[in-house]
This record gives sequence, C-alpha cells and structure tokens, in this order.
Amino acid sequence: MTGEQKPFSRYDTLALDRLQFALQAAHVGTWDIDLVNQQVWWDDHCQELFGISGANQVPFAQVLTMVHPADQLRVGQAVQRAIDQEENGRYDIMHRANSVDGSERWLHCRGKAYVNEQGLPYRLAGTVADVTEQVLARQQVDASEARLRFIVASAPIAIALFTGEELVIDLPNQTFIDTIGKGPDIAGKPLRQLMPELENQSILQILNDVYTSGTLHQSFGTPVDVVQQGVLRHNFYDITYTPIQNAVGHTYAVLNISVDVTEQVLARQKIAEAEERFRGAIELAELGTWEVDLSTAEFRFSDRLKAWYGLRPHESVTGEHVYLAVREADRARLWAAASDIISQASPNRLYDVEYTIDAARTGRERILRAQGNVFVDASGRPTRISGTVQDVTEQRWVQLALEREVQERTEELAVMNRELMTTNEEFMVVNHALEEANNDLVRSNQNLEQFAYIASHDLQEPLRKIQQFGDLLKIRYADSAGDELDFLNRMQSAAGRMSILIRDLLAFSRISTRQASLTPVALRQAVDQALDNLSVSIAETKAQIDIHDLPVIPGDSLQLSQLFQNLLSNAIKFSRPGVTPHVVISSHPVQARELPPSIKPTRLAAAYHRVEVADNGIGFDEKYTDRIFQVFQRLHGKNEFAGTGVGLAICEKVAVNHGGGITASSQSGQGATFSVYLPVSE
Repeated sequence: MTGEQKPFSRYDTLALDRLQFALQAAHVGTWDIDLVNQQVWWDDHCQELFGISGANQVPFAQVLTMVHPADQLRVGQAVQRAIDQEENGRYDIMHRANSVDGSERWLHCRGKAYVNEQGLPYRLAGTVADVTEQVLARQQVDASEARLRFIVASAPIAIALFTGEELVIDLPNQTFIDTIGKGPDIAGKPLRQLMPELENQSILQILNDVYTSGTLHQSFGTPVDVVQQGVLRHNFYDITYTPIQNAVGHTYAVLNISVDVTEQVLARQKIAEAEERFRGAIELAELGTWEVDLSTAEFRFSDRLKAWYGLRPHESVTGEHVYLAVREADRARLWAAASDIISQASPNRLYDVEYTIDAARTGRERILRAQGNVFVDASGRPTRISGTVQDVTEQRWVQLALEREVQERTEELAVMNRELMTTNEEFMVVNHALEEANNDLVRSNQNLEQFAYIASHDLQEPLRKIQQFGDLLKIRYADSAGDELDFLNRMQSAAGRMSILIRDLLAFSRISTRQASLTPVALRQAVDQALDNLSVSIAETKAQIDIHDLPVIPGDSLQLSQLFQNLLSNAIKFSRPGVTPHVVISSHPVQARELPPSIKPTRLAAAYHRVEVADNGIGFDEKYTDRIFQVFQRLHGKNEFAGTGVGLAICEKVAVNHGGGITASSQSGQGATFSVYLPVSE
C-alpha cells in the first residue's frame, strides 16, 4: 500500500482520543499546515490562543497576520528552516500573538516538518501553548537582576565576590575598584596577587576562615593598609564577609561588603584626643565637673567635687545632699538660678552662680563658683545641665583682703592728697605720676587693641576652614537621605554666627580702647553715612527714615556713624510683621539738671544734646533697659532675630567716649526710643 494510509483501528482511535484529551487538559492547542495547499488546520484551543474562533481551517498567510508584527519575520524564518529540514525539520519558537484587545500574549509553538518519498515537504504539524506568565515572570526577573546589578555597580560601598580558595575577584563594583586602587582591570585576578600588601595583615586569614568555616564575619573600624595608585595609605573599614554556598551547602565564594570609614575613625580619634586634653586641662585647673539629668533628677559629680561636698568617691549624689550642703543663706539663690535656666521661656541658657559650702556638714567652708550649660532636645525641652565648679575660696579671701587694703590705702591717699595740695612741688609730682599712669594706660590700650586684632584674625582662620570643609562635605553628601546635610547646615550656620560675633567683638574692642578724635562732626553727615551702609536693608523693607535738624559736635565721625548705623539697623530689624518700619531722628537741648538718673556723663557740661532715634517696632519691656546695653545680652532668641548682642554695647561705648551716655524707653509692641546725650561744646 505504497502512498496509502492504513485504516485506523479501534485502538488507534482510542489512543488519539486519549492524546487529544491530554492536550486539552494541558491547555495545549494542535495545528497542522498543508504545505502544498498553504492551508492550516487547528483545533478550537489553538484558535482561541490566536484570538479567533469558528474557523478550523484558514490560509497560512492569514495565520501569519495573527502574529505580532515585530515577530512575523522571525516566525517565517523558523518555518522555512523546518521545511528545509534544518535540525531534522524541528520547529520551535516563542512569539507574541497579534491580540485584538492590545494585550500581550506569548505563545510557544513546537512542531515538525514531514517530507514524502521524493524528499519534498508536504506537512508541518505541532502544538502551541500559552507561556505569557512564564515570559513575563522571566522579564521581571531579568529586570530585577538588572536593577540589582545597577545598584551594586553604583553603590557607594565596595562590593565584590571572592571565588574559590584563591579568592579570585569577581563582579567588583566601581567603589571596590576605587578602594583598592589597582586600576580597572582587576576581575579574574587573585586577591593575594593583586594586593600583596595584605600578606602581613589579618584580612587574608579572616577571609580564609570565612571560606573554610562558612561563618559570617563582621568588623567595624578595621585598620587596613592599602596601596592606592602606588601610595601606601592607612585606612579604616567597616567589613562584612558573607560565605556564599551552593545547593549542597558547600562554600564556593565570599561576598565582600566594605565601607571606608577612615574620616569617621580619624574624627573620633581627634574627638577622643580633644576630650583627653580637656580632662587634662580640667585636672590642671583643679576644677570639679558635674551633670544633672533633668528627666531622672540624677546627679553625677567628679571625685574632686564629691570631696568638696564631703562625699567619698564611691558615694552617690542626691539632690537632698546637694541642697543641705549649701549654706542656708545661699540655697534659695542657687535653686532660683537653676530653675531660671531650665525654664523654656527663659532666653538665658548659661548657669553661673557662686555659693558657699556649709562647714558644719562638709568639714570645711568653701566658696564655689558653678558654671554650666543647658542642653535641650529637638523640641527645645531642657534635658540636662552640665558644667564645671571652681573653688574660689582663696581668691575671695584675697579679694576681701585687697579690698580692705585698698580701702586703707584710699584713706591714706586722701590724707596724702590733702597734704600734697599744700605745695606746688608735691602737686607736680602727682601730675607727673598721673602722666606716667596715662602713658601706661595708652600702651595698655594699644596692646589690648593689638591682642584683639590678632585674636580675631586667629579665630577667623579656623572658622574659614570649618566653612570650607563644610562646603566640601555638603557636596559629598548632597544625595544623602540621612541627617548629614542637616548637621552640616547647622555647623555652617553656627560658624557663620561665630564669624559675625568675632567681627562685632573686634569692633567693640576698638571702640573701647580707642579714644574719640575730637573734630567738628555734623551729625547729619554721620547719619547719611549710616543710611548709605544700610541702603540694601532699607530698600528691602521700604523703611521710612525722617531726619530733623541735628547739631555739630566735637567727636569722631567713624564712631558716631557706627552709633547711628547700629540704632537704625535695630529699628529696621525689630519691626512689627506687616508694618513698614518708620524711624524719626531728632535732637533737643537739655540742661545738665534734666539728665535722667541713669546717665552719668564722663564730660561735665552745662547743657547736653538729646539725640533721639524713635521707631514703630516691636519694642521691649522697660525692665530690661539696663540689660540691653551689656555685651552679649539679647532679649530674643537667635532663631527669631539675627545678631550677636554687641551692637548696643558699642553704642554705649561711643556715647561714653564722647562724654555722654545713652538710655532707652519703650513698651512691648509700641516701638522704642533711644536717647543719646552728648555734651554741648562751649
């Protein structure tokens, strides 16, 4: 029966039914291509996978249109290879169906091409299955692996795999390449060969132990000597070595993760050295140290301070003991000072109080001076106070003795003065002595001014270094998600405030030590100079400045310009929100008897110019009038208004240098008026 088919037996039919049932159960469709007539027969499931129904026989060209356009060429080439009997006529390809609804469906087609007795292809038949889930899952895995490889490659920590007992480097990321500093071509090379400097260090032995024992190793701040670009460097790393095992639990590689913490370790070492120097300085100065935890009311005293309180080193300190050890007359003042600085409403965070230890309880009377700072949490709530204590007993005794001696000498001097007034010769001697004293004072002021300049210059230089390195660190941690940028910004802000404070202190020192050069000065010109210096802030705030007639006085134009600049700057700074600053500068003559009690002029005159600078700002409580002219005294926190608390102290020095004084009057929310009294030139 050459060329004819044998009839199917009942058993053949049963086998075909079973095969068809198995294919349907597996969700596999079947298809058969008549290569001679270019017709395709396929079952219902096969049609469903290609997105059609009700057509068991379709042209082969139509089937190709049901393949995704991007895959049609590849499918046609695979069919042709099967027809050409490549790979024994096997047809095996995955492609996408050209879905009508736009969804992506992946199909896996398998089949075989058949030839007749003459070797000509006449049939291509096979199966098709939906493998969309498998393909998408594989794509997700590939994407995940790609992301992981990208993360590892771009990670700021050094990552590499050491494979085999030879610890051959595999998959090093760029940070690891940069860390070991041996160039980019390090993959495939043994670690020992690449880094011979490790031979006399513990790293190789640790890696060998991890590889042989299969035990994780972690260490922090580990010192490692590394030759980077030909230079031996002493670095520190946080290291994690993780054994990588196969399916049967055998270690075949070690995963290296290391972080260069050299800067942090060196910084901690510097801090430790500074703390050691600080402890040495405290010991050398014979100071006691103390700390109070405000949340637990726990006291911690150094051994020296315990001894001053009559305690032995091993004894604990309680609030009751501290209270009772203080002389009764000082207790209320001591605890009032502590309560004041821990009050959140108080702008003062410095603790400075002097008190006496009761000899009846401690065995010896001591006069102690305690100084400290209050530390607050992120919400501004005080958490602890710490500081130092100095035994000033001898100093106070010496001071009392000196005061008595000064009193005695003063009385003796009064007698001598009465006697000296009897003769011109003795009077000339006194004048000569005063002249020498004045020369000494001039030299002292010059030395003080020179010292202030040198001190400010030497203090500014490290501040500039802090700001420069802070800028570099901000660039390095620009992408950081942690607190580093916040810490750096706070450090930069503190350094900036310190720089301004130093400049203000230098200005205060110069004015304090340099007498005004008395030449005629038109106060209107001094005000104009101040307005020119403040032109930017005046323009920004649209401040209105009204200037009435002002006198001409003997004085120093630079100092007087500084006085008006500080007063105008404060008037603009402390303006009310939403209210345009308005400042009025005027002058009125007053008699000496009309001076306020707080004004003690250094140059006596029959009359004085009262120069007033009045504003419409936030004002202040008049109980703080004397305080505002002291150095570093501020009525507002630095977060409310910028400043160092030196400006008004400079104003007072200028007024005193010109023989007069300054005071202020105000009410909260109703503006302030600063009155400068200057002698009228006769």
